[in-house]
Amino acid sequence: LGAALLSAVETLVYRRGPNVFLCVSSFNTRAQAFYARLGYERIGVWREYVVTGSDEILMRKTIAPIRRFVRSAL
Repeated sequence: LGAALLSAVETLVYRRGPNVFLCVSSFNTRAQAFYARLGYERIGVWREYVVTGSDEILMRKTIAPIRRFVRSAL
């Protein structure tokens, strides 16, 4: 169910741009693995952004470099 819902969101987001971003807590290793299986890559970390002692991991899934997408949209 989670994969189907995320796929629907990705379809909507990709109509406007080439990237989907999400944030997942460092202690939520099952969610991190789930997103990685679906093609998301870790691209950054916000240290202790929400919870003291835990970080938020920024992840991205992309279908094209931003430049290529912008040119094709023009």
